[in-house]
Amino acid sequence: MATVCAGSLALMDAGVPVAKHVGGVAMGLITRASDNKYAILTDILGDEDHLGDMDFKVTGTRDGICGVQMDIKVDGLSMDTMREALDRRARAGCLFLNAMYTCMAAAREEVKPHAPRMEKLFIEKEFIGAVIGPQVK
Repeated sequence: MATVCAGSLALMDAGVPVAKHVGGVAMGLITRASDNKYAILTDILGDEDHLGDMDFKVTGTRDGICGVQMDIKVDGLSMDTMREALDRRARAGCLFLNAMYTCMAAAREEVKPHAPRMEKLFIEKEFIGAVIGPQVK
């Protein structure tokens, strides 16, 4: 999830005209079946991947969620647990996004000189073979 945050900042720093920052937060879950107790973890580094019973990754902007991915190792989750995880994700996501906006409020107006660019080139039909190579029979 740190990669999502860093990637968003890198695109803006390079001058790619993205409208908003996208941040990512992962929520983990550790359960104890003997007494139905659980703890929800908030993580950006990925420790919840192997430590717990749930790995719930959520990416989004200040306006809402862009993507989700979840792995669970338990038979099911209650709606209350999911609500709590999403609520904690919203609070953590705001912290990360606020920090990102503090670092860089918007994308640079011009693409940096070393950033990859897309060029459009029109080639007449009779010269295409010279560009992509001869047809193999």
